[in-house]
Amino acid sequence: MGVWPVLSSGHPADIQFQAGSLFDESGKMPEFRTHKMELIVQTEIVCPHCGEFFPIQVDTCQATQSLIEDCAICCCPITLTIRCRPGVIVDLSVL
Repeated sequence: MGVWPVLSSGHPADIQFQAGSLFDESGKMPEFRTHKMELIVQTEIVCPHCGEFFPIQVDTCQATQSLIEDCAICCCPITLTIRCRPGVIVDLSVL
């Protein structure tokens, strides 16, 4: 008999755990397993056109991504190359 975790979307997860493996002896889920990781991370970049800093949000679900973000100040396009681990921006290049 297994326990099927359910994702926040309501769909069952692809991983099946053995009954009791998610819970301690009292039947409660240990605290370290209930921590939610934030996958959307906010950081600041500097516009290469106007030199102003502005915040952006990065979805860290993808390991590598390239995207074009318009500057929040001067509206010029900025090409970003981002490397991530879930919840962490490893490297961000502004071109």
